Amino acid sequence: MTPIVHAQHVTKSFHTAGADVATTVLRGASISVLPGEVVALMGPSGAGKSTFLHILATLDTADAGTIEYVCKGQRYDVVRAQQSTITTLRHSSIGIVFQFHHLLPEFTALENVMMPGLIRGDAEADVLHRAKELLQSVGMEHRLTHMPRELSGGEQQRVAIARALVNQPQILFADEPTGNLDSDHAHAITDVLLTMSATMGTACVIATHSSELAQRAHRVIRMVDGLCLEDERG
Repeated sequence: MTPIVHAQHVTKSFHTAGADVATTVLRGASISVLPGEVVALMGPSGAGKSTFLHILATLDTADAGTIEYVCKGQRYDVVRAQQSTITTLRHSSIGIVFQFHHLLPEFTALENVMMPGLIRGDAEADVLHRAKELLQSVGMEHRLTHMPRELSGGEQQRVAIARALVNQPQILFADEPTGNLDSDHAHAITDVLLTMSATMGTACVIATHSSELAQRAHRVIRMVDGLCLEDERG
């Protein structure tokens, strides 16, 4: 089976103002993710998980290495592609969930979920239908018209997951999606992510410290000092 994303020897350094030496975060990280696969990316704080995740999700660029996607019959060389091509890939095939939900405070839960589809230019009626279905799937059908401030942390994260899936991506990246929640809400969000992945066939790469999530993933990749050192079954 062809991986949906295949990254090799990815490096990344950051230059801090006033510092003579750059801080190297990624030292040659590599990963391959198959369609429908759930991968837990684990490691201590500072290991490079979030940086690697953001680069894989095309939110940041690598200094060196290769990142290739195969999505909906198209092959994308992310490192060499034009920004317009990367934007098309992101809108059509990539979903992103952060530790903090980043919902737009002036819009309802339903409007927040619809936003990526409307930005992509999909027909409003189609986006509305998908958004309502997704909010029902994550147990939020009774909160469609509520503003983010009226929702609990766990509810806001459910809305954020629905938003990330509204464009029907082939791969979902989640950066510590349960890290800001108590244990009950974290367990519920883990259930939602894994259920949605299984139902929709969406691959997931989840940066996490959660041992529960790691045990339920198909694979666990451990990062240490900017490298992916282990690849084991969850």
